[in-house]
Amino acid sequence: MPNPRRNLKDRTFGKLKVICLASPDKSGNTQWVCQCKCGEYTTVRIGHLTAGKVKSCGCGRGRSQDAFSEEAFWG
Repeated sequence: MPNPRRNLKDRTFGKLKVICLASPDKSGNTQWVCQCKCGEYTTVRIGHLTAGKVKSCGCGRGRSQDAFSEEAFWG
């Protein structure tokens, strides 16, 4: 069982700042509520934060795809 006592509060991982402990997921994994630099909140598993798998709420995905779409390129 994961150790929820590992305190990540106020630590930053990429664009995410850890705010508080969240309820465990369905498998019992420890999760943390994080705030992204864009202002959105997201809940992330502890292992995904510490391994660097999740670094934002996903806010950059839409903009990067739009910037390189065929319509944006050709007008």
